[in-house]
Amino acid sequence: MPGRCCCGLCSPVVPSCVAWLWSVSRQVQVCRLEAGVEREFREFPCARCPWRTDADLTAFFEEDIAMLRRADGRPGAEAPLDAPVVACHLDQPDTAHAFRWCGGWLAVVGAHHLAVRLAIVFDSLPGQALAPRPGWPRLYASLDALLEARAAQLHAADARADVTARGEESSPLTSRCSRPHLPPPRSAPLVDPLTFRCWSCC
Repeated sequence: MPGRCCCGLCSPVVPSCVAWLWSVSRQVQVCRLEAGVEREFREFPCARCPWRTDADLTAFFEEDIAMLRRADGRPGAEAPLDAPVVACHLDQPDTAHAFRWCGGWLAVVGAHHLAVRLAIVFDSLPGQALAPRPGWPRLYASLDALLEARAAQLHAADARADVTARGEESSPLTSRCSRPHLPPPRSAPLVDPLTFRCWSCC
């Protein structure tokens, strides 16, 4: 079963554990945690890391968010050993740094994920990976904050799309009005940005 110790008892003599490694790009890999074997991780969040407060969260699909939910942990409700470990979605397979663990996710959630804690105990990850470092961008404090921001971004994107659609439907080029249109006031658009109607008659 993914995430369960190979020895069954987490033996201090031959410590080993298997964990699922997921990336937001929906790539999956099984990684083995072994004492003294270091795991690569992002030491700085990538440009499109979803944990950055300046990230475009509308670019992520519902499947990505579902994976982040499964990988989420918090004080008193830690993510279990068989919960996904999040890899950077920009690190693709067969590259020099494939499946590096997500730096933003480690800094926000890592301390509350049992597989990550085990990696710290195994010396597979340094403890500093679990906190932002100087010069880092601002990160969401929790998955709940990330999801709230994503909902707001999606709402704003839908509103912009609706405004664009209404503007196109009401523009002089697509208007069904047969009256001759007078020129708009100086420096004014052809369509009133508030009502999406022609200045002259509609």
